Amino acid sequence: MSDNFTRALSTLFKTEASSFKMLDTIGSTAFVLSGQPEYFDEEYIKTKIFFDDTNEKDSYAEWYVNIDLKNRILELREKDQEYRKNIINVLTNN
Repeated sequence: MSDNFTRALSTLFKTEASSFKMLDTIGSTAFVLSGQPEYFDEEYIKTKIFFDDTNEKDSYAEWYVNIDLKNRILELREKDQEYRKNIINVLTNN
């Protein structure tokens, strides 16, 4: 399923990738923009996720991940189109 997700995301982002195999572990830094994570099952939590935030792999990227468990909604929102390729690269190690 994860590989199908990265393949679909790559298609939506219109990026070229050599592999769609999602990594088992992906490091990131997250900041909560609104909501209280301790009430995760009741609150709408908005976060901003940073990939390769030290730009060690030259794949710095950001996106928003919003979670509404009560209504069973997960939103992935891009911060900027320029991060599309790097998001795919970080998820798949391309």
